[in-house]
Amino acid sequence: MVMKSALLLIPEKIGGLLNDYAKDLEEAWANVGDGEVLNINLSAKIGFDKVGKPACEVKIAFVKEKIEGSVKFNWEDKQAGLFKVVKGIDDKLKKDDLSMTISTNEGKSVTLGKK
Repeated sequence: MVMKSALLLIPEKIGGLLNDYAKDLEEAWANVGDGEVLNINLSAKIGFDKVGKPACEVKIAFVKEKIEGSVKFNWEDKQAGLFKVVKGIDDKLKKDDLSMTISTNEGKSVTLGKK
């Protein structure tokens, strides 16, 4: 099998993907901040399909919207014991078909037991 035919078609297919995703690429570019970059990954896989015919798959990949998250927390060795106590309370409340909600002044809450 000669691969030259696939190599001639790959740039055309990549151009098609770029055209198909032009609007999404513009939106992704609009989300790029100072000092950041927009990575556009283009790839081609050449091989055979399930029935043994030569096949090529061309892909495009990029991040349209930056998603970033983090959680900061402090801990100390004594907390392990506290977690065991809280789990015991949670298990007991569930067994008794009860619940208990604990809330902070900031409006955050956690419910133990039946939910």
